[in-house]
Amino acid sequence: MDVIKTEDQIFDVRLIERHIKKGLITRKDCDRYLKSLSDSNENMEMISFESICEPKPKKAAKVEPVITEMEDLETLGSEMLMDFTGEEDFD
Repeated sequence: MDVIKTEDQIFDVRLIERHIKKGLITRKDCDRYLKSLSDSNENMEMISFESICEPKPKKAAKVEPVITEMEDLETLGSEMLMDFTGEEDFD
C-alpha cells in the first residue's frame, strides 16, 4: 500500500484521478486545494511566438582539407604505389 506523506503528493496532478477513485480525495477537495495555491505570475517569462517558430540558421559544416600541399599529394601517391608494387623505384 502506498504511503502518502504530504498534501503535494495527494494532489499530484499525475495521481489525482487515482486518489479520487480510491476515495482518498474528492473533486471538491481538489478545487479547494487549487484555490489555496498562490499565484506565481512573478515566475513567468514572456516569449514571442516568432521566437519559437523562426527556424534557426544552420551552421555550415567545417571541412578540413585532406591534402594541403602538392608535396603531400606526391608523397601520398608514391606511398600508395609502393604499397601496391612493393618496390620503391618508380622510374
